[in-house]
Amino acid sequence: MNGKKYGFNTVATLTALLITYFLSAFVKISASVVIPIYQEKLGFTSSLAGFISSMYYMPYAFMQLLTGPLCRKFGPQGVVASGLLLCAAGGVMFGFPSNLYLVIVGRFLMGLGMGVSFISVVSFIQNNFDGRFYGKLMGFSIMICNFGSACSSEPLRALLKIVSERTVFICLSAIMVVLALSLLILGRKDCRRNPEEIGASDSLMAQIADSMKIVIHNRYVLCGLLLWVCYNAVLMAYQGLWCVKWTEIIFSGTGYSYGLSGTLIAVGVMIGCVISDNIRFPKNSYAVSVWNVCLANILLFFVAILYRKFGSSFFVLLVIDTLYGISTGHICVQETAMVRERTDAVHNATIMGILNFFANLCSQNVQWLTGVMIDRFGSVSENIADSFFLTFSVLEFVFIVVFLFTGSLRKAVDSSDLR
Repeated sequence: MNGKKYGFNTVATLTALLITYFLSAFVKISASVVIPIYQEKLGFTSSLAGFISSMYYMPYAFMQLLTGPLCRKFGPQGVVASGLLLCAAGGVMFGFPSNLYLVIVGRFLMGLGMGVSFISVVSFIQNNFDGRFYGKLMGFSIMICNFGSACSSEPLRALLKIVSERTVFICLSAIMVVLALSLLILGRKDCRRNPEEIGASDSLMAQIADSMKIVIHNRYVLCGLLLWVCYNAVLMAYQGLWCVKWTEIIFSGTGYSYGLSGTLIAVGVMIGCVISDNIRFPKNSYAVSVWNVCLANILLFFVAILYRKFGSSFFVLLVIDTLYGISTGHICVQETAMVRERTDAVHNATIMGILNFFANLCSQNVQWLTGVMIDRFGSVSENIADSFFLTFSVLEFVFIVVFLFTGSLRKAVDSSDLR
Protein backbone atom coordinates (compact mmCIF):
# COMPACT_ATOMS: atom_id res chain seq x y z
CA MET A 1 0.00 0.00 0.00
CA ASN A 2 1.27 3.47 -0.73
CA GLY A 3 1.16 6.36 1.69
CA LYS A 4 -1.65 8.03 -0.17
CA LYS A 5 -4.08 5.37 1.00
CA TYR A 6 -3.41 6.39 4.58
CA GLY A 7 -3.78 10.11 3.88
CA PHE A 8 -5.97 12.45 5.90
CA ASN A 9 -8.91 12.24 3.49
CA THR A 10 -9.03 8.44 3.69
CA VAL A 11 -8.71 8.29 7.47
CA ALA A 12 -11.21 11.13 8.01
CA THR A 13 -13.73 9.55 5.63
CA LEU A 14 -13.43 6.14 7.29
CA THR A 15 -13.87 7.77 10.70
CA ALA A 16 -17.05 9.58 9.57
CA LEU A 17 -18.41 6.39 8.00
CA LEU A 18 -17.75 4.44 11.20
CA ILE A 19 -19.50 7.09 13.32
CA THR A 20 -22.46 6.79 10.95
CA TYR A 21 -22.36 3.01 11.29
CA PHE A 22 -22.37 3.45 15.09
CA LEU A 23 -25.43 5.70 14.83
CA SER A 24 -27.22 3.24 12.53
CA ALA A 25 -26.99 0.55 15.22
CA PHE A 26 -27.96 3.00 17.94
CA VAL A 27 -31.19 4.12 16.26
CA LYS A 28 -32.00 0.56 15.14
CA ILE A 29 -31.68 -1.05 18.59
CA SER A 30 -33.10 1.98 20.44
CA ALA A 31 -36.53 0.55 19.60
CA SER A 32 -36.08 -2.03 22.37
CA VAL A 33 -35.99 0.80 24.92
CA VAL A 34 -38.00 3.63 23.34
CA ILE A 35 -40.96 1.78 21.81
CA PRO A 36 -41.98 0.06 25.10
CA ILE A 37 -41.99 3.56 26.68
CA TYR A 38 -44.22 4.82 23.86
CA GLN A 39 -46.35 1.68 24.25
CA GLU A 40 -46.88 2.43 27.94
CA LYS A 41 -47.72 6.09 27.24
CA LEU A 42 -50.13 5.42 24.35
CA GLY A 43 -51.41 1.97 25.36
CA PHE A 44 -51.00 0.18 22.01
CA THR A 45 -50.56 -3.60 21.58
CA SER A 46 -47.39 -5.66 21.17
CA SER A 47 -48.41 -6.29 17.56
CA LEU A 48 -48.37 -2.55 16.85
CA ALA A 49 -45.09 -2.19 18.77
CA GLY A 50 -43.56 -4.85 16.52
CA PHE A 51 -44.96 -3.10 13.44
CA ILE A 52 -43.51 0.29 14.42
CA SER A 53 -40.08 -1.21 15.11
CA SER A 54 -40.20 -3.15 11.84
CA MET A 55 -40.77 0.04 9.83
CA TYR A 56 -37.03 0.63 10.14
CA TYR A 57 -36.19 -2.58 8.34
CA MET A 58 -38.27 -2.32 5.15
CA PRO A 59 -36.50 0.79 3.75
CA TYR A 60 -33.22 -0.35 5.33
CA ALA A 61 -33.50 -3.62 3.41
CA PHE A 62 -34.38 -1.89 0.14
CA MET A 63 -31.32 0.36 0.35
CA GLN A 64 -29.02 -2.66 0.73
CA LEU A 65 -29.62 -3.50 -2.93
CA LEU A 66 -28.91 0.01 -4.18
CA THR A 67 -26.02 1.12 -1.98
CA GLY A 68 -23.24 -0.91 -3.66
CA PRO A 69 -23.99 0.39 -7.18
CA LEU A 70 -24.62 3.91 -5.84
CA CYS A 71 -21.24 3.92 -4.07
CA ARG A 72 -19.53 2.87 -7.29
CA LYS A 73 -21.20 5.75 -9.14
CA PHE A 74 -21.23 8.57 -6.57
CA GLY A 75 -18.79 7.46 -3.88
CA PRO A 76 -19.59 6.46 -0.28
CA GLN A 77 -19.26 10.04 0.99
CA GLY A 78 -22.15 11.46 -1.03
CA VAL A 79 -24.34 8.40 -0.56
CA VAL A 80 -23.92 8.36 3.23
CA ALA A 81 -24.31 12.15 3.51
CA SER A 82 -27.70 11.92 1.79
CA GLY A 83 -28.71 9.06 4.08
CA LEU A 84 -27.71 11.01 7.18
CA LEU A 85 -29.91 13.94 6.19
CA LEU A 86 -32.89 11.64 5.68
CA CYS A 87 -32.27 9.94 9.03
CA ALA A 88 -31.95 13.33 10.76
CA ALA A 89 -35.41 14.29 9.49
CA GLY A 90 -36.79 10.94 10.67
CA GLY A 91 -35.17 11.34 14.09
CA VAL A 92 -36.94 14.65 14.69
CA MET A 93 -40.30 13.03 13.81
CA PHE A 94 -39.64 9.92 15.92
CA GLY A 95 -39.07 12.09 18.99
CA PHE A 96 -42.76 13.10 19.14
CA PRO A 97 -44.51 10.14 20.86
CA SER A 98 -47.80 12.01 21.11
CA ASN A 99 -48.32 11.56 17.37
CA LEU A 100 -48.27 7.90 16.38
CA TYR A 101 -48.18 8.70 12.65
CA LEU A 102 -45.04 10.84 13.07
CA VAL A 103 -43.42 8.02 15.04
CA ILE A 104 -44.11 5.53 12.23
CA VAL A 105 -42.95 7.88 9.44
CA GLY A 106 -39.90 8.88 11.47
CA ARG A 107 -38.91 5.25 12.02
CA PHE A 108 -39.31 4.63 8.27
CA LEU A 109 -37.10 7.60 7.32
CA MET A 110 -34.43 6.55 9.80
CA GLY A 111 -34.30 3.10 8.20
CA LEU A 112 -34.19 4.63 4.71
CA GLY A 113 -31.33 6.93 5.64
CA MET A 114 -29.25 4.47 7.63
CA GLY A 115 -29.77 1.71 5.08
CA VAL A 116 -26.67 2.92 3.24
CA SER A 117 -24.27 2.75 6.21
CA PHE A 118 -23.02 -0.86 6.24
CA ILE A 119 -22.49 -1.41 2.51
CA SER A 120 -20.79 2.00 2.23
CA VAL A 121 -18.28 0.90 4.87
CA VAL A 122 -17.72 -2.40 3.01
CA SER A 123 -17.26 -0.56 -0.30
CA PHE A 124 -14.89 2.02 1.16
CA ILE A 125 -12.66 -0.52 2.91
CA GLN A 126 -12.70 -2.78 -0.17
CA ASN A 127 -11.48 0.07 -2.40
CA ASN A 128 -9.02 1.83 -0.13
CA PHE A 129 -7.27 -0.82 1.95
CA ASP A 130 -5.18 -3.86 1.15
CA GLY A 131 -6.78 -7.31 1.40
CA ARG A 132 -4.65 -8.31 4.39
CA PHE A 133 -6.34 -5.57 6.42
CA TYR A 134 -9.86 -6.36 5.25
CA GLY A 135 -10.81 -8.85 7.97
CA LYS A 136 -9.37 -6.73 10.77
CA LEU A 137 -10.96 -3.50 9.52
CA MET A 138 -14.34 -5.17 9.02
CA GLY A 139 -14.07 -6.69 12.48
CA PHE A 140 -13.27 -3.25 13.92
CA SER A 141 -16.12 -1.67 11.93
CA ILE A 142 -18.71 -4.17 13.16
CA MET A 143 -17.34 -3.75 16.68
CA ILE A 144 -17.98 0.02 16.43
CA CYS A 145 -21.47 -0.70 15.11
CA ASN A 146 -22.24 -2.93 18.06
CA PHE A 147 -20.86 -0.36 20.46
CA GLY A 148 -23.79 1.67 19.14
CA SER A 149 -26.07 -1.24 19.99
CA ALA A 150 -24.61 -1.41 23.49
CA CYS A 151 -25.15 2.31 24.03
CA SER A 152 -28.76 2.10 22.87
CA SER A 153 -29.81 -0.33 25.61
CA GLU A 154 -29.02 0.33 29.27
CA PRO A 155 -27.16 3.67 28.72
CA LEU A 156 -30.10 5.00 26.68
CA ARG A 157 -32.53 3.70 29.28
CA ALA A 158 -30.61 5.62 31.97
CA LEU A 159 -30.40 8.76 29.81
CA LEU A 160 -34.17 8.78 29.24
CA LYS A 161 -34.66 9.10 32.99
CA ILE A 162 -32.90 12.47 32.78
CA VAL A 163 -34.03 13.90 29.43
CA SER A 164 -37.00 13.31 27.15
CA GLU A 165 -37.11 11.13 24.04
CA ARG A 166 -37.59 14.29 21.98
CA THR A 167 -34.35 15.83 23.29
CA VAL A 168 -32.35 12.67 22.59
CA PHE A 169 -33.52 12.32 18.99
CA ILE A 170 -33.19 16.03 18.18
CA CYS A 171 -29.57 15.92 19.42
CA LEU A 172 -28.92 12.80 17.35
CA SER A 173 -30.37 14.54 14.29
CA ALA A 174 -28.08 17.53 14.81
CA ILE A 175 -25.03 15.22 14.96
CA MET A 176 -26.16 13.55 11.73
CA VAL A 177 -26.40 16.89 9.92
CA VAL A 178 -22.84 17.80 10.99
CA LEU A 179 -21.59 14.39 9.82
CA ALA A 180 -23.37 14.78 6.47
CA LEU A 181 -21.75 18.17 5.84
CA SER A 182 -18.33 16.75 6.77
CA LEU A 183 -18.71 13.87 4.33
CA LEU A 184 -19.81 16.20 1.53
CA ILE A 185 -16.63 18.25 2.07
CA LEU A 186 -14.47 15.10 2.16
CA GLY A 187 -16.22 13.80 -0.95
CA ARG A 188 -14.81 16.62 -3.05
CA LYS A 189 -11.52 14.77 -3.02
CA ASP A 190 -12.27 11.23 -4.18
CA CYS A 191 -10.56 8.37 -2.41
CA ARG A 192 -9.09 5.50 -4.35
CA ARG A 193 -11.41 3.61 -6.70
CA ASN A 194 -10.94 -0.12 -7.17
CA PRO A 195 -9.23 -0.64 -10.56
CA GLU A 196 -11.38 -3.71 -11.23
CA GLU A 197 -14.47 -1.49 -11.25
CA ILE A 198 -13.27 0.54 -14.21
CA GLY A 199 -15.26 -0.48 -17.26
CA ALA A 200 -17.89 -2.27 -15.18
CA SER A 201 -21.51 -1.73 -16.08
CA ASP A 202 -22.96 1.51 -14.70
CA SER A 203 -26.51 0.16 -14.81
CA LEU A 204 -27.86 -0.34 -11.30
CA MET A 205 -30.11 -3.20 -12.33
CA ALA A 206 -27.34 -4.90 -14.32
CA GLN A 207 -24.99 -4.81 -11.31
CA ILE A 208 -27.68 -6.17 -9.00
CA ALA A 209 -28.66 -8.90 -11.51
CA ASP A 210 -25.03 -10.00 -11.99
CA SER A 211 -24.49 -10.17 -8.24
CA MET A 212 -27.74 -12.07 -7.71
CA LYS A 213 -26.60 -14.71 -10.20
CA ILE A 214 -23.41 -15.19 -8.20
CA VAL A 215 -25.40 -15.61 -4.97
CA ILE A 216 -27.69 -18.22 -6.55
CA HIS A 217 -24.99 -20.21 -8.33
CA ASN A 218 -22.28 -20.11 -5.65
CA ARG A 219 -23.56 -22.55 -3.05
CA TYR A 220 -21.26 -21.32 -0.33
CA VAL A 221 -22.61 -17.80 -0.75
CA LEU A 222 -26.18 -19.15 -0.96
CA CYS A 223 -25.67 -21.01 2.32
CA GLY A 224 -24.23 -17.81 3.75
CA LEU A 225 -27.35 -15.93 2.66
CA LEU A 226 -29.71 -18.36 4.41
CA LEU A 227 -27.69 -18.32 7.63
CA TRP A 228 -27.28 -14.53 7.50
CA VAL A 229 -31.04 -14.11 7.15
CA CYS A 230 -31.85 -16.44 10.06
CA TYR A 231 -29.32 -15.20 12.57
CA ASN A 232 -30.20 -11.56 11.81
CA ALA A 233 -33.93 -12.19 12.20
CA VAL A 234 -33.43 -13.88 15.57
CA LEU A 235 -31.00 -11.20 16.77
CA MET A 236 -33.20 -8.27 15.72
CA ALA A 237 -36.28 -9.78 17.34
CA TYR A 238 -34.42 -10.73 20.53
CA GLN A 239 -31.90 -7.95 21.12
CA GLY A 240 -33.47 -5.42 18.78
CA LEU A 241 -36.96 -5.42 20.28
CA TRP A 242 -38.00 -7.82 23.04
CA CYS A 243 -35.09 -8.80 25.31
CA VAL A 244 -35.34 -5.74 27.59
CA LYS A 245 -39.10 -6.14 28.09
CA TRP A 246 -38.79 -9.92 28.50
CA THR A 247 -36.08 -9.44 31.14
CA GLU A 248 -38.21 -6.86 32.95
CA ILE A 249 -41.16 -9.27 33.04
CA ILE A 250 -39.06 -12.14 34.42
CA PHE A 251 -37.24 -10.10 37.07
CA SER A 252 -39.99 -7.56 37.80
CA GLY A 253 -39.59 -5.85 41.15
CA THR A 254 -35.98 -6.93 41.68
CA GLY A 255 -34.49 -3.53 40.89
CA TYR A 256 -32.03 -4.93 38.36
CA SER A 257 -31.02 -2.89 35.31
CA TYR A 258 -33.06 -4.80 32.72
CA GLY A 259 -31.39 -3.05 29.78
CA LEU A 260 -28.11 -4.79 30.65
CA SER A 261 -29.34 -7.83 28.73
CA GLY A 262 -29.36 -5.99 25.41
CA THR A 263 -26.19 -4.08 26.30
CA LEU A 264 -24.17 -7.20 27.07
CA ILE A 265 -25.32 -8.93 23.90
CA ALA A 266 -23.83 -5.96 22.04
CA VAL A 267 -20.66 -6.10 24.16
CA GLY A 268 -20.38 -9.79 23.31
CA VAL A 269 -20.75 -9.00 19.62
CA MET A 270 -17.91 -6.45 19.96
CA ILE A 271 -15.67 -9.07 21.57
CA GLY A 272 -16.58 -11.60 18.87
CA CYS A 273 -15.71 -9.08 16.16
CA VAL A 274 -12.27 -8.40 17.66
CA ILE A 275 -11.24 -12.05 18.03
CA SER A 276 -13.05 -13.44 14.99
CA ASP A 277 -10.29 -12.96 12.41
CA ASN A 278 -7.83 -14.91 14.58
CA ILE A 279 -10.20 -17.63 15.79
CA ARG A 280 -11.92 -19.67 13.13
CA PHE A 281 -12.45 -23.38 12.51
CA PRO A 282 -11.04 -24.47 10.14
CA LYS A 283 -8.34 -21.86 9.61
CA ASN A 284 -8.23 -22.25 5.83
CA SER A 285 -11.90 -21.59 5.03
CA TYR A 286 -14.23 -18.81 6.13
CA ALA A 287 -17.12 -20.60 4.39
CA VAL A 288 -16.92 -23.71 6.60
CA SER A 289 -16.09 -21.65 9.69
CA VAL A 290 -19.28 -19.60 9.30
CA TRP A 291 -21.34 -22.80 9.44
CA ASN A 292 -19.54 -23.99 12.57
CA VAL A 293 -19.99 -20.66 14.36
CA CYS A 294 -23.71 -20.65 13.46
CA LEU A 295 -24.01 -24.00 15.27
CA ALA A 296 -22.52 -22.42 18.39
CA ASN A 297 -24.88 -19.45 17.98
CA ILE A 298 -27.93 -21.73 17.78
CA LEU A 299 -26.89 -23.69 20.86
CA LEU A 300 -26.23 -20.55 22.91
CA PHE A 301 -29.55 -19.00 21.95
CA PHE A 302 -31.27 -22.26 22.91
CA VAL A 303 -29.59 -22.06 26.31
CA ALA A 304 -30.63 -18.38 26.63
CA ILE A 305 -34.34 -18.99 26.06
CA LEU A 306 -34.34 -22.12 28.25
CA TYR A 307 -32.69 -20.21 31.07
CA ARG A 308 -35.21 -17.39 30.75
CA LYS A 309 -37.89 -20.05 31.26
CA PHE A 310 -36.36 -22.17 34.02
CA GLY A 311 -33.42 -20.16 35.45
CA SER A 312 -33.49 -17.72 38.33
CA SER A 313 -30.17 -15.83 38.38
CA PHE A 314 -30.09 -12.48 36.59
CA PHE A 315 -26.29 -12.56 36.45
CA VAL A 316 -26.12 -16.04 34.90
CA LEU A 317 -28.55 -14.80 32.23
CA LEU A 318 -26.22 -11.88 31.49
CA VAL A 319 -23.28 -14.28 31.03
CA ILE A 320 -25.33 -16.41 28.62
CA ASP A 321 -26.42 -13.34 26.65
CA THR A 322 -22.80 -12.16 26.44
CA LEU A 323 -21.66 -15.55 25.07
CA TYR A 324 -24.53 -15.45 22.58
CA GLY A 325 -23.31 -12.01 21.50
CA ILE A 326 -19.73 -13.28 21.06
CA SER A 327 -20.90 -16.02 18.69
CA THR A 328 -22.98 -13.44 16.80
CA GLY A 329 -19.93 -11.19 16.38
CA HIS A 330 -18.03 -14.14 14.92
CA ILE A 331 -20.75 -14.66 12.33
CA CYS A 332 -20.81 -10.97 11.33
CA VAL A 333 -17.11 -10.77 10.50
CA GLN A 334 -16.71 -14.22 9.01
CA GLU A 335 -19.73 -13.81 6.72
CA THR A 336 -18.26 -10.63 5.21
CA ALA A 337 -14.85 -12.28 4.90
CA MET A 338 -16.43 -15.37 3.32
CA VAL A 339 -18.14 -13.23 0.66
CA ARG A 340 -14.83 -11.54 -0.11
CA GLU A 341 -13.09 -14.94 -0.20
CA ARG A 342 -15.63 -16.48 -2.58
CA THR A 343 -16.45 -13.54 -4.91
CA ASP A 344 -14.62 -10.89 -6.93
CA ALA A 345 -13.94 -7.32 -5.79
CA VAL A 346 -16.32 -5.75 -8.33
CA HIS A 347 -19.38 -7.54 -6.93
CA ASN A 348 -18.33 -7.85 -3.29
CA ALA A 349 -20.21 -4.85 -1.84
CA THR A 350 -23.33 -5.47 -3.95
CA ILE A 351 -23.44 -9.14 -2.89
CA MET A 352 -23.22 -8.09 0.75
CA GLY A 353 -26.06 -5.69 -0.04
CA ILE A 354 -28.17 -8.57 -1.37
CA LEU A 355 -27.49 -10.59 1.78
CA ASN A 356 -28.42 -7.63 3.92
CA PHE A 357 -31.51 -6.90 1.82
CA PHE A 358 -33.01 -10.31 2.51
CA ALA A 359 -31.83 -10.28 6.14
CA ASN A 360 -33.47 -6.96 6.91
CA LEU A 361 -36.61 -7.76 4.95
CA CYS A 362 -36.94 -10.92 7.01
CA SER A 363 -36.12 -9.03 10.23
CA GLN A 364 -38.91 -6.56 9.50
CA ASN A 365 -41.49 -9.30 9.13
CA VAL A 366 -40.17 -11.33 12.06
CA GLN A 367 -40.35 -8.34 14.41
CA TRP A 368 -43.96 -7.81 13.47
CA LEU A 369 -44.72 -11.56 13.64
CA THR A 370 -43.14 -11.91 17.08
CA GLY A 371 -45.43 -9.14 18.32
CA VAL A 372 -48.42 -11.00 16.87
CA MET A 373 -47.28 -14.31 18.41
CA ILE A 374 -46.67 -12.75 21.82
CA ASP A 375 -50.20 -11.31 21.78
CA ARG A 376 -51.66 -14.61 20.54
CA PHE A 377 -49.79 -16.84 23.01
CA GLY A 378 -50.51 -14.30 25.74
CA SER A 379 -54.24 -14.68 25.14
CA VAL A 380 -54.08 -18.39 26.01
CA SER A 381 -51.55 -18.22 28.84
CA GLU A 382 -51.87 -16.43 32.16
CA ASN A 383 -48.10 -15.99 32.32
CA ILE A 384 -46.94 -13.40 29.77
CA ALA A 385 -43.36 -14.68 30.11
CA ASP A 386 -44.53 -17.99 28.62
CA SER A 387 -45.69 -16.19 25.48
CA PHE A 388 -42.16 -14.84 24.97
CA PHE A 389 -40.69 -18.30 25.54
CA LEU A 390 -43.05 -19.94 23.04
CA THR A 391 -42.46 -17.21 20.45
CA PHE A 392 -38.68 -17.50 20.54
CA SER A 393 -38.85 -21.29 20.64
CA VAL A 394 -40.59 -21.11 17.26
CA LEU A 395 -37.80 -18.87 15.91
CA GLU A 396 -35.16 -21.26 17.25
CA PHE A 397 -36.86 -24.21 15.57
CA VAL A 398 -36.92 -22.43 12.19
CA PHE A 399 -33.24 -21.49 12.53
CA ILE A 400 -32.34 -25.14 13.26
CA VAL A 401 -34.25 -26.37 10.18
CA VAL A 402 -32.50 -23.83 7.92
CA PHE A 403 -29.13 -24.65 9.49
CA LEU A 404 -29.54 -28.37 8.78
CA PHE A 405 -30.60 -27.60 5.21
CA THR A 406 -27.51 -25.45 4.60
CA GLY A 407 -25.37 -28.23 6.05
CA SER A 408 -26.65 -30.71 3.47
CA LEU A 409 -26.35 -28.11 0.72
CA ARG A 410 -22.77 -27.27 1.66
CA LYS A 411 -21.74 -30.93 1.64
CA ALA A 412 -23.22 -31.31 -1.84
CA VAL A 413 -21.02 -28.57 -3.32
CA ASP A 414 -19.22 -29.76 -6.45
CA SER A 415 -15.57 -28.97 -6.98
CA SER A 416 -16.66 -26.58 -9.72
CA ASP A 417 -18.34 -24.37 -7.12
CA LEU A 418 -15.07 -23.80 -5.30
CA ARG A 419 -13.11 -20.67 -6.17
